[in-house]
Amino acid sequence: MKTRDEIIAALSDKIEDEQTLGEVGKWFDEYEGHEREVQEGYKAKTDEMSALLAAQKEEIKTQKARNYDLLMQVPSGDDAVQDKTGDDGEVLHFSSLFEEVK
Repeated sequence: MKTRDEIIAALSDKIEDEQTLGEVGKWFDEYEGHEREVQEGYKAKTDEMSALLAAQKEEIKTQKARNYDLLMQVPSGDDAVQDKTGDDGEVLHFSSLFEEVK
């Protein structure tokens, strides 16, 4: 792929008007500036989406662990789920597993 200067040099052989060559150079500069902006925006958006994906993966991992802990607290077999009393006298119920941990 030819560089900007190589293309302008090739065009200078075919275009004798210096003003037209200047316009071509200006167009290249604008194009390169726009291309740089697009690349920077792409990188910023990619970084943002990567961070969001990592956060979501961590949230899924946490939810899986909480679901597993919840599953382990449910009795197996034909036993009915019964309320239990904790060491501090608090009645523990299945629904208390869904309360916000402080």
